[in-house]
Amino acid sequence: MRRAVISMVDDIARLATDRSVGLETLLDNVQNRVNLLEISYKSKSLSSSDAVDIAHAINSDIQNRNFTENDYISSGFVGLDRIIKGFKKSSLVIVGARPSVGKTAFALNIANNLCLNQGSSVGFFTLEVSSKSIVVRLMAMNSGVEYHKICNNILMNENERLMCDKAYSKFKNFKMRVDETCNIDIHELKSKARKMKKDYGVEIIFIDYISLIFVAQNNTPRYEQVAFLSKNLRALALELGIPIIVLSQLTRSAEGKEPGLANLRESGAIEQDADTVIFLHRENEELQDDCEEVRKVKVIVAKNRDGHTGVVTMDFVSRYTRFVDLGGG
Repeated sequence: MRRAVISMVDDIARLATDRSVGLETLLDNVQNRVNLLEISYKSKSLSSSDAVDIAHAINSDIQNRNFTENDYISSGFVGLDRIIKGFKKSSLVIVGARPSVGKTAFALNIANNLCLNQGSSVGFFTLEVSSKSIVVRLMAMNSGVEYHKICNNILMNENERLMCDKAYSKFKNFKMRVDETCNIDIHELKSKARKMKKDYGVEIIFIDYISLIFVAQNNTPRYEQVAFLSKNLRALALELGIPIIVLSQLTRSAEGKEPGLANLRESGAIEQDADTVIFLHRENEELQDDCEEVRKVKVIVAKNRDGHTGVVTMDFVSRYTRFVDLGGG
């Protein structure tokens, strides 16, 4: 093990003298090498008797009825939690949908449930829209004032202004960090995620969305780039010990029909690395008007490594960017 440490230090020293290597890449390399050494050391120190210790801990959790409470974070949606129990710690969760179905709104509704109802600390990486746009959606969700009015600063009546002010008062207790770094690469994202966990104690992280994470390997096929991102995000969830919810667009072949795992865009590695895969689907999408106030959205749990799969239907109230739990399962 000491030789491994010496070898690691030598490798890092050589990397540090290479001017072509960015600081974020260097720091991420250091962190990864240290993590691998720690895992290697712990695995070598394990013996066969440890299985008994693990079984004892699991049984204690079961008898104390705190297994679910300790290991899962509720989505805040009764019907969805009935299927998945909540988001398991250290898990990678993929939420996929075609454009304009409501991926970002769905993620924000879960984040809002966590902050508002559970007092959880949440990290949110927005790679497509500004942090202001994210908070405007949260304001609409909590105030009941239409999103476009808040977004475009359209003249409101006295009651609407009062509703916005009441919504703002809720934000004083919100523990949410929003990062809007453009063209962020996986190394910088991982570094910022670690800082969020260390400095703010975030209990869950959302990333909107995977295809917008910058990859410097220009000559590498896109499916290999996405596989690289997927494996890094999976490793990050394990390292931080918290759920990471990653949004993903679906392929065009998913248009007009209920999506399946084969519709995950650009890489089958996403399906392989994910612990849970959730799809959002609007039935009869071609018959639904984008301006329609309430849309029926099927929330499809297509993969759940440690539990059930299933479908629950929710209402999406687009003008308030709000998903309404119908309680079904």
